[in-house]
Amino acid sequence: MNEAFAPRMYPLTSTDRKLLLGLQGHLCAICGTDGQLVIDHDHDTGLVRGGLCHTCNAGLGMFRDSQSFLMAAMGYLAKAQLIKDSISPKELKRMRMDRRIESV
Repeated sequence: MNEAFAPRMYPLTSTDRKLLLGLQGHLCAICGTDGQLVIDHDHDTGLVRGGLCHTCNAGLGMFRDSQSFLMAAMGYLAKAQLIKDSISPKELKRMRMDRRIESV
């Protein structure tokens, strides 16, 4: 986040921001990447929640900061993983090859 812009959006000093991100080890609070972090906040209250990478911050926004939507997405991915796990490695390889052929 642009340091000059941050004070207008959140009541954080540069020192506060450094302390907050330092408490997180300068890693995204969701995925743990060590790239440039943005300050995430609650859109209803404006309260600062922590530092996130751009991808995770955008992801929360896409799910409208809804725990229900995120949990539904987790269930969806878990169900898909169960299906994937039930397919033999040989069949998965064939499916990948078929997909490459169809995309040509």
